[in-house]
Parts: sequence; structure tokens; C-alpha cells
Amino acid sequence: MSAQSIAAVEEEPRPRRPSHRLFVGMGLLSLVVVFFGFARTYFLKAHYGTPPLTMLFHAHGAVFTAWVLLFTSQAALIARHHTRLHQKLGVAAGILAIAVIGLGTAVVIVTGRRDLAAGDAAVFFQLAGGLAGMIIFAFLVGFALRQRRVPETHKRLMLLATLTFLGPALFRLPFVVGRPGIGFMLYLAPLFLVILYDRVSRGHIHRSYLYGGILVLAVMPPVWIPLSLSPAWRRFATWLLS
Repeated sequence: MSAQSIAAVEEEPRPRRPSHRLFVGMGLLSLVVVFFGFARTYFLKAHYGTPPLTMLFHAHGAVFTAWVLLFTSQAALIARHHTRLHQKLGVAAGILAIAVIGLGTAVVIVTGRRDLAAGDAAVFFQLAGGLAGMIIFAFLVGFALRQRRVPETHKRLMLLATLTFLGPALFRLPFVVGRPGIGFMLYLAPLFLVILYDRVSRGHIHRSYLYGGILVLAVMPPVWIPLSLSPAWRRFATWLLS
């Protein structure tokens, strides 16, 4: 390499390294939201005296909590430059993701059957939203694992997948119950925050947020409620819940 080439490389501006604190912070935020959202029905149910849970719902709660804990731990490992341990735990993340999808889908169907038997008119769009969440989570995690050798893409997709968990927890917060507008704003806030951080720190928004963010938005009711009102979906849902 010539002296001129070396000088050109040295003078080339290096991209700013994005801080990993945001990902750790988002993991901690997710833990707080999940804890307080499900405090009455899961974490502190003995204190509140809420109805007992079946083994399926206990397993569901444990696995979903484990996912958020694992995401936060993985972000913290990268922040502390423990890359090798992060990669080893990546295998556990893949296994845990399968458990999340399987148990999440089972809970959605079991809950739908219970609500249908009780004559709940909201069962069809609740089923659509629950299944949409599982499909989008599976897609985001699957693509994130496929892109595990591309850290900038991998970590953003994992974050987006984790953010899909926040909807059910947010809408169970005491100050959100009965106020769907507040719930929607709180659900969108983390997504806009990470996108804004990218824009400010990198000068542009990473394409993972652009495409993955669209999928996260697809979990919101305005997107899947029209589907749930279609006769075809109602026939499918009735068959699935029968």
C-alpha cells in the first residue's frame, strides 16, 4: 500500500460507535413494564389474591420473563465486551424463542376458547392480535439469528422482537386500563426513541428499524382489527377454537 493510500485511510472519518447503553436501558425498561403490568396476575398474585393459574400460564409467564431477562443480559454482556459469552448464550436464545412462540400460541388459543365459551364478542380480534404478535416475533427473531454475524442488524431486530412483548403488559398497567390512547402512545414511545437515537447518533436510521418497525406496528389493533372482522377470519377462528 502506498503512502498516499495509507494517508487516505487515516484521514477517512470513522463511523461513530453506537452506545450499547440504549439496548441495556431498553431491556431494563421492558423488565419494569412486564413486572408492573403482570404484577397482579403473575408476579405478586399471592399478595393480590387473584385466581390461580394453570401450569400452561405459569410456564408462559416464566418463559416470557426469561426472554426479557436474557435480552437484557445479552445487551449488558456486549456493553462489557464479553462477546464470546454472548455468543454462547445465543444458543439458549434460539431455544427460548421456540418456547416463547409455542407457549404464546398455546395461551392465545386456550384463552380464545375460554372467551368464546363465555360469549365474549371480542374473542375474534383478540385472537387475531395474539397470533399476529407471535408471527411477528418469530419473524424478527428468526431473521435476527440469521443475521447474528451482522451485529448492527442482529441487535436491532432482537430489540424490536422484545418490544412486541410490551403491548399486553402496558395495557394492564393501572393508569392505562380503560385508556387505550395512552396505551398506544406508550407502546410506540420506545420504538420512536430507538429510531430517534439512531438518527442522532448515526446520522441515519438503520434499515432494520425501518422494515422491522413496520412489523412491530402491525401488532397494533388498527392493523389487525379489519382482518378480524372478515367472514373468512371468523370461520377460521371458529374452527381453530372448536
